[in-house]
Amino acid sequence: APMALTKAQMAPVAEPAAAARYRLQLGAFREEALAEKAWRDVSAAAQPIIGGGNHAIQKADLGEKGVFYRLQAGAFGEIAAAKSACKALERQKIACFVVEG
Repeated sequence: APMALTKAQMAPVAEPAAAARYRLQLGAFREEALAEKAWRDVSAAAQPIIGGGNHAIQKADLGEKGVFYRLQAGAFGEIAAAKSACKALERQKIACFVVEG
């Protein structure tokens, strides 16, 4: 008999980096330390949704606006999977949007 899928098995799962075209941006901060703190604050809730501890902080120099540190997590090959994970994060009160790259 086929095994029943549990809810956890049906959640979107991050894919290997080679196939990863989309990531989830969880915030942008003026200081790298604040981005790291934000990850510590949300990682327990976010990891079951995005899979593993895969996060990155991307430095972005926006000229006159200044430098920001973007907190990104997950790795998805399909935009639908990334959007689904974002919706699940938002239900946990974690701000999120999909970025490409």
